[in-house]
Amino acid sequence: MEAYAEGRAADKDGFRIEDGVLKKYTGTAADVVIPEGVTGIDVCAFADNMLIRSCSKTKGREGE
Repeated sequence: MEAYAEGRAADKDGFRIEDGVLKKYTGTAADVVIPEGVTGIDVCAFADNMLIRSCSKTKGREGE
């Protein structure tokens, strides 16, 4: 999982992840699937995104 430096752009899917924390989602998907390896979500990660209908986590190993 690539970590992004502060102020860097999101990846091609719209996720900006820093040290395992989803800092911002700028994508346009209505049904968002959080990438594997994300261990936390910033309180403002989805702020101002009116397109999201649902958000789910990728299926990980048991206990994750």
